[in-house]
Amino acid sequence: MPALPEALETMSHHRTSQRDRVFCLLLANKGEWVTIPQLLELRIVDYRRRIHEIRKLGWNVETMPETWKDGYRLSGYKLIGWVMQ
Repeated sequence: MPALPEALETMSHHRTSQRDRVFCLLLANKGEWVTIPQLLELRIVDYRRRIHEIRKLGWNVETMPETWKDGYRLSGYKLIGWVMQ
């Protein structure tokens, strides 16, 4: 699993909204899956709510179909792009 982008590591968690931190992670990995463990590294209270907020802003965020690997459940999200409204 790739490390958090350098920009995210240097952000102050008190000055940047949780939604913005999730969006930056998705954007840095655009087109690639961002797994739940990666989101948990951001110490977000409710990452599902943040994903919902990003979608409400008009972004297309795909949900990874739940899969199992080596006895562990894998899930995540992928930023596809802007949804024209």
